[in-house]
Amino acid sequence: MRKHLAEDFDAIYLVDLNGNVRKNPKLSGTTHNVFGIRVGVSIALFVRHKLKGLKRREAVIRYATVGTDWRKEKKWKWLEEKQHIGVVKWKKLVPDERHSWLHDEESAGFAKFMPVGSKEAKASESLNAQSIFRTYCLGLATKRDDVVYAFKTEQLAKRIEDFVDTYNAEVFRWKSKGKPDDIDDVVRYEKVKWSESLKNKLRSERFGVFDKRHIRAVCYRPFSTRFAYVDDLLIDRRVWLRPVSRQTPRSLRSA
Repeated sequence: MRKHLAEDFDAIYLVDLNGNVRKNPKLSGTTHNVFGIRVGVSIALFVRHKLKGLKRREAVIRYATVGTDWRKEKKWKWLEEKQHIGVVKWKKLVPDERHSWLHDEESAGFAKFMPVGSKEAKASESLNAQSIFRTYCLGLATKRDDVVYAFKTEQLAKRIEDFVDTYNAEVFRWKSKGKPDDIDDVVRYEKVKWSESLKNKLRSERFGVFDKRHIRAVCYRPFSTRFAYVDDLLIDRRVWLRPVSRQTPRSLRSA
């Protein structure tokens, strides 16, 4: 979003009124926030000039902020005194390669960490690629994680049985309507999360059958152990890593 804002406007003015109670627990929303809420507040002005020809826009970004410990009355007074961008002392912001405008110590340090995985390391043939893991894959692309994953097997089994019953009923209903080409006019989105893959399975008149043997223990993103129902009907796509050669160093092998 920041990238496109900088490309769509010629000048951007940001006034940071702070007041983020969630980020700074020492503040009080009713005391320090101009609107008496818990999230921070800012004023943003976006300026576009008339351009001739194909001249490309590149916004100049200016930023001003008030004291983080200011009370709301002081902020109101400051706004009343300024009223115009010409009397505000602005700081010019220069976006980095990630199009970030503001940089705190935490984000600057985070950018220096070695990535868990990267496309560059995956494509590189060098064993010294700058990444913790050289290989990675999409894994289970379910398109319906809230249905397929659960912390308890009993909860997951009940959810899958309900999903399969509802899906099968939709197949019968589609057939009773004469198998129209436009499935969207028939299926009910409030009961099933439809993806293009699942629609194609309906067109093939494929029915679902619950089988508890498809429930597997899995590692979910990446430090949460859950149970998943691994079945081709409910899962849109499965992408696995190719077998790792025995010559590959142990540190680069993927489980």
